[in-house]
Amino acid sequence: MTVHPPVPRHPILARPLLPLLWSILALWAALAVAMPAAAQIPPSMLGIGNKPKAEAAAPAQPAALPSAEEVEQLAKTLEDPARRADLIRQLRLLSQAGRPGAAAPDAPAPAPAAIDPGSPGEVVLGQVAAAADAVVRAIVDAGSLMANLPALADWLVDQFDDAESRTRWIGIFSELAVVFGAAILVELIAWGALRRPRQALAARTVRGGRLRRVPYAFLRLVIELAPVAAFAGIAYGTLALLPPDFAARFISLTVVRAVVLAGLVVAIARAVLMPDAPGLRILPLGEESAHYVMIWIRRFVALGIYGFAILDITFLIGLPVSIYQLFERVLGLVLAGLAVVFVLQNRIAVADWLREEPKSHLGQPRVASALCGWLAETWHLMAIIYVVLLAIVWLFQIPSGFTFVLRASALSILIIALAALAQAGARRLIRRVFAVSPRLARDFPNIEARANRYMAIVGIVASTAITAMAVVLLLQAWGLRSLDWLSSSFGQRLTGGLVSIVVVGLLALFVWEVVDRVIDRTLQRLSRQAPTAGSAVRLRTFLPLIRNVAMVVLATIFILVALSEIGVNIAPLLAGASIIGIAVAFGANALVKDVITGLFILIEGTINIGDVVEVDGRAGAVEGLSIRTMRLRDAAGAVHTVPFSNVTSVKNMTRDFSFVVIEANVSYDTDLDMAMKVLADVEEGMRADPAFAGMISAPLAMDGVDRFADSAIIIRARIRTPPGKQWPVSREFNRRMKQAFDRAGIEIPFPHQVVVGEGIRVAEATTQPPAVMPPPQVSPPAQVSPPAQVSPPASAGA
Repeated sequence: MTVHPPVPRHPILARPLLPLLWSILALWAALAVAMPAAAQIPPSMLGIGNKPKAEAAAPAQPAALPSAEEVEQLAKTLEDPARRADLIRQLRLLSQAGRPGAAAPDAPAPAPAAIDPGSPGEVVLGQVAAAADAVVRAIVDAGSLMANLPALADWLVDQFDDAESRTRWIGIFSELAVVFGAAILVELIAWGALRRPRQALAARTVRGGRLRRVPYAFLRLVIELAPVAAFAGIAYGTLALLPPDFAARFISLTVVRAVVLAGLVVAIARAVLMPDAPGLRILPLGEESAHYVMIWIRRFVALGIYGFAILDITFLIGLPVSIYQLFERVLGLVLAGLAVVFVLQNRIAVADWLREEPKSHLGQPRVASALCGWLAETWHLMAIIYVVLLAIVWLFQIPSGFTFVLRASALSILIIALAALAQAGARRLIRRVFAVSPRLARDFPNIEARANRYMAIVGIVASTAITAMAVVLLLQAWGLRSLDWLSSSFGQRLTGGLVSIVVVGLLALFVWEVVDRVIDRTLQRLSRQAPTAGSAVRLRTFLPLIRNVAMVVLATIFILVALSEIGVNIAPLLAGASIIGIAVAFGANALVKDVITGLFILIEGTINIGDVVEVDGRAGAVEGLSIRTMRLRDAAGAVHTVPFSNVTSVKNMTRDFSFVVIEANVSYDTDLDMAMKVLADVEEGMRADPAFAGMISAPLAMDGVDRFADSAIIIRARIRTPPGKQWPVSREFNRRMKQAFDRAGIEIPFPHQVVVGEGIRVAEATTQPPAVMPPPQVSPPAQVSPPAQVSPPASAGA
């Protein structure tokens, strides 16, 4: 729907003032003729009406005019709905008492009541019956009014023919012209004087948050209200100076109040919506939307304020009560229909806004998204139900019902607005409290992640508390006595239990954080002192286990305390848990064995995370430890999960230090001293290389000739390395040893074959070195000479 911005007009021209005055005069004339005998305030009180021809010929008697105090008292009575209803009731009683033969008939015997008196059903049925009776009476009176409308022409002729009536009408019109002419003239002057400030303010643009635009909106409100205040001041002042005429004064007061109220509403709307000043607009609306809402506000103001003003005037000048009530209810239903149309026109736009809104600051975006999605689908239904509820209250005139609904609605809007402000303030305060400075984040690397985690938790708790308080206040505003329920014994027990649960939860959280923080800081201190120290590695291994155990224990305590606070007897639960624990202990023997074995392995420090071990025939690096299993990753990348109950022995290849064991195979005709010197030179060259100097802890330890094999002499030596460095040192030493033996002419024996055929010349077969060197053997098989090689652990490969 495309809304074109309206052309700026003067505020007086934007109000249906002249149609209002013409409507009043037309209804006045019609009612003065059509219903002379209706139950109403006589037109003679207003100084208008028909006079018999005989009376017209008689000398005119001076009419006794009411005093100013009486006129003001009557005006106050008519302004108050309750006092006005009492006045109408008294007038009806007087009318019935003045009828001839109005003796009270004998009261019949009361029939047995079908519904208990005073019950809700009786009240509702009574109100429905009264409303139906009022509608029937209004229709009958409207028919009588339409039947008497042809007499309007005669009445108009009489009014213009009669000099006294003509003079009275001229006086009324003169007073109205003076009052509204002076007021409109002053308002035009004020509006023209403020045109430039209004245009200068509309041309401004305020950057930053919308709160910075609030002072400008207040200034715009002052500028918009100034002409309205000038109109009201001149109108009321002029009325005070003119001679008191009840009819003219009542019409003038009613119209002035309607114009001032309409101007006040429109001024507030323009200050908030700023349709011509998008740079100062407080609400997140586009220019088209602001003009659209402004148009609808003018519609409601014109129909609601001016419509009811016309009804009040016509009621005082002669409109029957039943017809007045009918028109009043019809006007309310028309306003309700307009409200429903407005809701349906904006159903999709508001739904889209609600779907885009759930960028939650409370730590639970999914919850906020689900809530906003539900509101997007159902908000128009709830709004229509609310409008229908107001229409029903208005239609059946439920005593104090409309006042109650409006009061509850205003309180609901106020409570929701305050809750939204409180949540926004709580989010800002929480972000400020949990903000981590760069220096603190540098000194404690994990503190920012921990602060963010608790910021989300505290945000959820604060949002839940604010929402709960808002719900309680909303229920109280709608008469459900939620505060009385909270102050009852059950409410106090429930509130006390919730407070106790929150306190216990905070204490458990505090204890868990203290334990975690102490262990973490101890681990960091030991890592800085000696990164490879066994205590630091052990703490790194134990930290996840201690965290999990502490979490389980504290969570169990918290759950038990929470159940106890809400009234659950935890003694049977503890007894049942004990029985279940015994049954599990007997039925899960392997599980218990896993836990106990793993506990002793962890306490003794046999295995730590990062070690390279061989257990249960599987070798690899330890990636994780739980209370029941260990997780290994071998050289091929495969992950092995080994239960602690299967661990009968542990081969840890990265504990404290390691050795590279060298077993060099040389032929029997090799100079052994020269071969040993070549090995020592290779090791010295590696220690001189910066890439391997840090991987060798001590010089080569030459063990000497280890044994004589069938076809080779085995020379053994060892190189000490830090844990885990033996494999790269071993591979590099093998490469350099082969190159050094080739340069020195030292032969490395390897298996070969000779083929001999009967009657055939002996031929030497091709020799084939094996594709994969066999592992070193303590007792090699006969006729096999293994090559010289280094023997690192077979399971390494890292």
